[in-house]
Amino acid sequence: MSVAKPAGGDEGRAANRLAAQERGIWAVIPVWNARQRLPEVLDALRGQVAGAVMVDNGSTDGTGDWLEGRGRREIPEMAEDPEPVRVPAASQRSPSPSPGPPPPTVLRDGQQRRAGIHPSLLLRVLRNPDNRGWPTAVNQGVQAAWDMGAAAVLILNDDALVQSGAVAALAAALAEGPRTAAATARLGYRERPGILNGAGGTVDRRRAFAALRGEGEADQGQYDLAPDPDYPSGAASLIGRAAWEEVGPFDEACYLYYEDVDWGLRAQAAGWRIRYAPEAFVLHLGSAGTAGDPARRRYYNVRNRLRFARRWGSGAARVRCWLETLALAARQPLRLLVRRRRRDASAVLWGIIDHLRGRYGRSGSFG
Repeated sequence: MSVAKPAGGDEGRAANRLAAQERGIWAVIPVWNARQRLPEVLDALRGQVAGAVMVDNGSTDGTGDWLEGRGRREIPEMAEDPEPVRVPAASQRSPSPSPGPPPPTVLRDGQQRRAGIHPSLLLRVLRNPDNRGWPTAVNQGVQAAWDMGAAAVLILNDDALVQSGAVAALAAALAEGPRTAAATARLGYRERPGILNGAGGTVDRRRAFAALRGEGEADQGQYDLAPDPDYPSGAASLIGRAAWEEVGPFDEACYLYYEDVDWGLRAQAAGWRIRYAPEAFVLHLGSAGTAGDPARRRYYNVRNRLRFARRWGSGAARVRCWLETLALAARQPLRLLVRRRRRDASAVLWGIIDHLRGRYGRSGSFG
């Protein structure tokens, strides 16, 4: 795959912005307690997408208010651009089965700066009263993007920095075939230069286990010509509207983890392809929303892997998944005796119990 590098400076940003508007690409970013991260995340998107739908999941750090324009002095000053960013014309939009929310106000750059909005990046903010989970927030944002005429959506984590030209590379990959559902980016660790966070998602079908390909390896281009991934990483992927409407939204019962895996397999089952775009480079902090609570991450991974195995695994894969999970559970009783490990140990056990009881969505104990 070969994608021309974008021009640099203001001319390059203007060309990228025009291309993004013509393609109708909107970013969809579910956010949770991300106030400190968002300025540079949004800055990196400027000129690469037509706009961004921000879905705040009940943040308690002021993120929602910040997004609505209050207290945003930390946004860096931007170069002047006298032309307004415009929503695609109504003639370019696909009809919506139900009335959507009103389109966002289109502001010129001077107005955007006074309102605390990045010039050349139109924002639409949705706010949930509490944390509805990653897939629910994404589904809400995607629907809002469709209502505003988007032809494709860039699903992006709130801790991901999209490098210059990445969206153009994803769009080129998405356009490679009529049955391409999504293109997924090359992820690098932001705090570990030269180390891969992932090169597309892969499923070990013998174990019903999903992981990002190449995670933790030195980034030496070893996956540039690799086969198609099994699923698009929820951290940074471009999904086309036709595929989304056929495959359906993310599974909201997952709440956190494995929803992107499930979507990728559903897309393939429907005859769509997932492509990897190595030229699309995105720096990712990784699990920013669960970094301070590893037990939370453990609970959802255990529970949702078991659910995934039941849905997609062969008989042998389900058995192996359960054997590995039970082996993990067998090590937890002793850890329950150590106070600092008690929550993490209980996360494993409750993940199993809640799966057996059919309790999905948000956990009351692990948030």
